[in-house]
Amino acid sequence: MNCSNENDQDKTQALDKLIEELRDNLEHTGETSLPNDIKTLYGLYDRLIQRHRLYASDDLIADAALFFLEEEIRHAKDADAMASTAQSENDIHAAYQDMMDAIVDVLKENGECVPADLKAKGFSQNDIERRWAMAYALARVKLNWMDA
Repeated sequence: MNCSNENDQDKTQALDKLIEELRDNLEHTGETSLPNDIKTLYGLYDRLIQRHRLYASDDLIADAALFFLEEEIRHAKDADAMASTAQSENDIHAAYQDMMDAIVDVLKENGECVPADLKAKGFSQNDIERRWAMAYALARVKLNWMDA
């Protein structure tokens, strides 16, 4: 066995252990805290999908595929709507300022920001879905300017 396969197995085992801990917390307390690190969240997400495939019915997989296709359509429509809104406003930053400032604060504090951080700061799920991409990009640009 080569080093790469061993490393992949170690990562998979670590993710499985994390999943079990998170699931136990959720099952026993009704809540759990996901990691703030985006790389860990992506790994967790990918591993949960892999594990889900082991027991998911064909209908459930088809429903998930349909959900993701519909999500792609919603994302494209939202991006188009955001672009047209931005073009019609005098100041592109105005519509995203409060969320951008919140993201900057979280990034300074934690080094990373995920949508759940904004929900904890009082933003609605609808606002996050509509403004996250642009506000996050503007926050990153603002931090780069501040660091320069």
